[in-house]
Amino acid sequence: MWLTLTFMLNAILLMMLVLGLAGQALRIDDKSDWWSLLNENTPEPNLKARTKVLADTNFTILGLAAGTQFDEIAAKLGKAQSVQRGDASSGREQVCYASANSTETVHVIFEFGELTSVFYLFTGGKDWKGSDLCHKSKQISRTVSTSSGLRLGLTRAQIEAILGKADFATNDKLIWNRQVEKRTTAEEFARMRREYPEPLSDKVAHEKFDSYTEDSYIEIRLIDSRLNYLAVSRLGTVD
Repeated sequence: MWLTLTFMLNAILLMMLVLGLAGQALRIDDKSDWWSLLNENTPEPNLKARTKVLADTNFTILGLAAGTQFDEIAAKLGKAQSVQRGDASSGREQVCYASANSTETVHVIFEFGELTSVFYLFTGGKDWKGSDLCHKSKQISRTVSTSSGLRLGLTRAQIEAILGKADFATNDKLIWNRQVEKRTTAEEFARMRREYPEPLSDKVAHEKFDSYTEDSYIEIRLIDSRLNYLAVSRLGTVD
């Protein structure tokens, strides 16, 4: 249900990533990646999406937006071994980065699913199979944050000062789930029409590409009332 301005036309590329056709991914057939929203064991919250827009700055970390492709991530943070898990709707491909010079290990992970892209920021938690493949980077530390300022250690009051009141909240979890209808820009319209696999008349092109539905999802988990885990995703689909 999530991503940046990556539209349905990019679904084939995302599937290639999941199937390992876009790189040399290592297959790990297990569900130990407890932090993944796409993990088969992760319950999907049954929340009605609200229509209030979340700022774009919430969907960028280390200068990389949710939906940024693996080659761009590698160019900025170094090349990490990609890992495949699951299949069909739970199929996912992940690249993991970990702090190099820290007394506690901080992880930043980028993940693609069939039509989904998520980034994660967390510290602690159970070990998982493949964690030893995380690429150590001096750019990863406890000070890493989204462009909006979401980072480890924030209190709930500080978090909601950035995101507004959570759509769902418990003592240790906060969720924002949004669905917004947006108009495409002239540049987006031109790109989508150009990338469409067959010619379209002006009328059909405008019917297809003049607007899109954007699904945004942010989940925060708290330990001792402070942010310890952040998952951010956004998906844009053509109407």
